Amino acid sequence: MQALLALIARPRTLNAPAWWAVGLFAGVLVPLAFLPAIVSPVGGYTWSLLVFAVPSLVLARSLAAHGALALVQRPVLEAWSLLVPMGVLLNLCFADDFFTYPNATAVSGLSVPAFDLSGLDLEHPIPLEEFAFYGLGFLAMLLGYAWASTVLLPRPRSRQAGKVAWLDALVVPLALVGAGAAIADGAPSYWAYLCLVPLPVTLALWPKVKGRLNVPALLVTMAVLVAVSIAWEAVLALPRGWWGYRADALMGRAFGGVPLEAVAVWVLAPVTTAVLFESLRLRRSPA
Repeated sequence: MQALLALIARPRTLNAPAWWAVGLFAGVLVPLAFLPAIVSPVGGYTWSLLVFAVPSLVLARSLAAHGALALVQRPVLEAWSLLVPMGVLLNLCFADDFFTYPNATAVSGLSVPAFDLSGLDLEHPIPLEEFAFYGLGFLAMLLGYAWASTVLLPRPRSRQAGKVAWLDALVVPLALVGAGAAIADGAPSYWAYLCLVPLPVTLALWPKVKGRLNVPALLVTMAVLVAVSIAWEAVLALPRGWWGYRADALMGRAFGGVPLEAVAVWVLAPVTTAVLFESLRLRRSPA
């Protein structure tokens, strides 16, 4: 294990191709992080959060070993402080409308009430694991993109920056909401949230950072995250009842038992994360 961590942290120093580190990261380290959740009879969801915590530690170590942590630390923390509240807002205001938590033994038992327009919803408490999920998940995505763009696939960044265009950014989300309503069996409220909250932010900032975004690094980050996360949901979380989805909030389309909305989250989240990270890095270092 120590050799594995060393290889991921300093792939070039050990004369190993950096791509080996990606393969070992996704094929060995991540599955090992899942083991406690798989074998433990209780607390499966709680233990599964190691799949974000352990890679975050390894990625931070690798960035420090390559002298890049100081360069990305501030925009990573600033982006993290903006992204996590987005997840917290989703939890507090919509978790009782979108999600279910049928397996009480999969979590620690600590929870907070949901919040509706009518007040607190005490009948559908939200496990604290949900908040840790967003905190650790966004941290892993930020460090993953920062590592891929500085260690794995570094490239010169363009100095050009476009203008933020919020009005233009609303056209596509509104069209997607309409399309979702047209093909859904009911009101696709979870789809509407994704289209009207994180997607406009991404589209609005895209012109500003598209010349500076490291697309190959983003694709690597996205590929690893999507593969791991969909397997996580399809193989572990949904069958074991760690969490579930309310049918009346979905469009009713699924891939391998995973709702289309969940797939959209795993695809959109790393893009939003990378775009916000580059926007903040641009603000601090426009040259």
